[in-house]
Amino acid sequence: MIRCAPAVVLLLLASASDAAELVGQTALRRPVALALDGDRSRLYTANRSSGTLSILDTTTRTLLREVPIGKALSDVAVIPA
Repeated sequence: MIRCAPAVVLLLLASASDAAELVGQTALRRPVALALDGDRSRLYTANRSSGTLSILDTTTRTLLREVPIGKALSDVAVIPA
């Protein structure tokens, strides 16, 4: 499991020109935990404020899906199949 501050997530997901736009979106979600899958192609983010799990493609740096889970998320882990 990898943990880092939301500011680091912005560096991973966006170019400098996109960072300002993402700051507002990140504040609405409040990411609190990150996890990479085994081949590092997917980044999973637990979002406390929105109660969602974001699934991102690390190659294309795009949001694939946002799944509603429930409020007050605090952690995320990837368990190999």
